[in-house]
Amino acid sequence: MTSPTVGGQIFRTLIDNNGVDTGIAFPIERTYSEWLASDFAGEALFADGIEANGVVHTTAQVDPPQPCQQCHMPSAYDPDPEVHFEAAAGGPNRNGNLPQHHFAGANTWIPQILKGEFPNLGLATAFDQATLRSVEMLTQQSATLELSSARVDDTLTVAVKVTNLSGHKLPTGYSEGRRMWLEIRAYDSNDVLLWSDGVFDPDTGALSTSAQTRIYEIKQGLWDSASSTCKTTDALGREMFHFVLNNCVAKDNRIPPLGFTGISNPEIAPVGAVYPAETPGSHRSVNFDQANYAIPLPPGTPSGVRVEARLQFQVASKDYVEFLRNQAVERGFEDENTMCATGPGRPFTVGPQEQTRGEYLHSLWSNPTYGRSAPVTMRTAMQSL
Repeated sequence: MTSPTVGGQIFRTLIDNNGVDTGIAFPIERTYSEWLASDFAGEALFADGIEANGVVHTTAQVDPPQPCQQCHMPSAYDPDPEVHFEAAAGGPNRNGNLPQHHFAGANTWIPQILKGEFPNLGLATAFDQATLRSVEMLTQQSATLELSSARVDDTLTVAVKVTNLSGHKLPTGYSEGRRMWLEIRAYDSNDVLLWSDGVFDPDTGALSTSAQTRIYEIKQGLWDSASSTCKTTDALGREMFHFVLNNCVAKDNRIPPLGFTGISNPEIAPVGAVYPAETPGSHRSVNFDQANYAIPLPPGTPSGVRVEARLQFQVASKDYVEFLRNQAVERGFEDENTMCATGPGRPFTVGPQEQTRGEYLHSLWSNPTYGRSAPVTMRTAMQSL
């Protein structure tokens, strides 16, 4: 997704961190470009967008290459050769070669809202299946997590390695409110919590953070010439999410895919993070990140301390949802039925109705039934010492 052309001119162009206008249409989302710069694309040419033209072998570590459909439209398969899958009645057996229209991604939250708000659709099972497929994508196909730790006196040093298994940055896609982070906890031998970081509060939707918290995300913002910075907060210190109005990137520490060669591409390069080359001069960035922690222990804590790490993913953060509500209220947006009064089928009796869209989304997010977009635990790791 790219900043649109309006009246023959690019609406927003990318301003780099030196304040230079690159003239490049602002890259709002770049999932395909991330894939194209990875080993998953390799040297293959996917002419029809579904599969390589024949078996194309490359020198990349992912061989043969994998298109997006490999993960997001997996083929129906049964080990029993007598089981037939047909694309059409009477067609040939497509067992193992019949892509399913799952389109699973990472959104585990919205399907449950649709299920709860629109029960008359009769799609409860389908919404549950969509959620389950997204959970499986996050927990089984996206990342690995490794933990190592050591103790010196009353300090634990902990290293947590997150490796990206996907064919694009992790996380990717729609950037606003979407994030992944590390939750770290330390317990004594009696399971008493000694220290924690990156813990989500289900009652408020807030995330506890510190100087050590590792959050993987992209933060796009508005270039401020006066301070020569990419602004991502307003005058009150609140996070901003202006989407198509943005023209700079303040942060992008999302983990690259295997064989990533986009390190010098201003549209997909990391910002505020360094992903070194696999080998000197290879121009291929590593596909992992290591977060290091120094955990203070109460003086005299005996041995048997247990450290736990969880890789968490969230669809919509508290800051994001509150921003949308605040914009609607503070700027005097019209409610849904007033704004679209001349549209077909108005007034609607479902959805926002007499609320603005921002207020409506906030009310759904705040509804305990929908868990304030509670995170999904992608991976866990643990060590005792």
